[in-house]
Amino acid sequence: MHSHLYKSGRAEFYSATDDEAMTAGLELSQLEGIIPAIESGHAFAIFQHKKFKPDDVLVISLSGRGDKDLQTYIDYFKLA
Repeated sequence: MHSHLYKSGRAEFYSATDDEAMTAGLELSQLEGIIPAIESGHAFAIFQHKKFKPDDVLVISLSGRGDKDLQTYIDYFKLA
């Protein structure tokens, strides 16, 4: 399915490093007060790679719970 969406031009795919995902997760926490699961941080890392127009509609579904990853964020960014 993903291959078809890509070939038909209906989807774009980007990769994100762990550092980009962790940084995006931390930024979301700071801006919105939401602690995303690390896997959701990968989705937010797209903002490092792609610019959107003001009338673009973007939907990102947050999966999981960030509270289970809180210690990982703390350790990764040396917050404690």
